[in-house]
Amino acid sequence: MGFRENLTAICSQLPDTRIVTLMDHDGIPIDTVTAHDPEIDVETYLVEIKAVFDQAMRSSTELATGEVSELIIRSHKLITLLRPLNSEYFLVLGMAPEGNAGKARYLLRLMTPRFLHELG
Repeated sequence: MGFRENLTAICSQLPDTRIVTLMDHDGIPIDTVTAHDPEIDVETYLVEIKAVFDQAMRSSTELATGEVSELIIRSHKLITLLRPLNSEYFLVLGMAPEGNAGKARYLLRLMTPRFLHELG
């Protein structure tokens, strides 16, 4: 199973998903599956979410609280979950605010080994 199939599998189990992306830590999307929500400018969204994630990682390092294992941002129109896979890659999932964030957290954690296997 490749990246696209794994991302699609996440979306199929979370109907409120608007976007799910595998990104590298340079901010380059490796693969993305979207629901083509016209309210989301995918490129800008990913750039801004990456900046927030970087800040969370820096803060975690400076405060010596350990590595960030998950970051959740809830806004009026979107719930965003970020999950690092390793030091080079992470997953971003954006879903409607009425979506099941608990299930999304579970699926991202469950799918982590599959993505790591694909990344080699």
